[in-house]
Amino acid sequence: MSQSAPTDIDIGRFYTPQPVQRKFHASEARYPLLEGGRGGGKSTALLWEAISQCLLVPGANCLLLRRTLTAMELGGIEDLFKKQVPRSLYRSYNATKHVITFYNGSNLFFGHVKADADLLQYQGAEFLFIGWEELIQFTYSQWDFLKGSNRCPIKT
Repeated sequence: MSQSAPTDIDIGRFYTPQPVQRKFHASEARYPLLEGGRGGGKSTALLWEAISQCLLVPGANCLLLRRTLTAMELGGIEDLFKKQVPRSLYRSYNATKHVITFYNGSNLFFGHVKADADLLQYQGAEFLFIGWEELIQFTYSQWDFLKGSNRCPIKT
């Protein structure tokens, strides 16, 4: 049985941002940041921003990063995805490759950068949106390297 794309994609049915999350989503800054203590909704806002970008721009790639893959899966943003995102919003999820594919051809990748050598897996890739979960755990040079991949070849 093949699945078809939802005809009415209204993220508001699944995610209602808190005031600080709304500011994050509305920011026109090139690199918006969201800070706060545990349980403040930073990861949730990051996940739904990436999903929004994927749904908005057909064929785009987005990337969400954590320092380690284990942190991404266990209690991290990929775990949030499994708990919060309804199956009707995406075509498939490959848990082995850590990628969500949406009906419009966009992909959301869950990645990690534990060491500088891990950056090479992203060399040459282009991402419309790159979200850093726990940015302070990364080095400036890691962020600086990957910001070069924060571009989209798709005309929006």
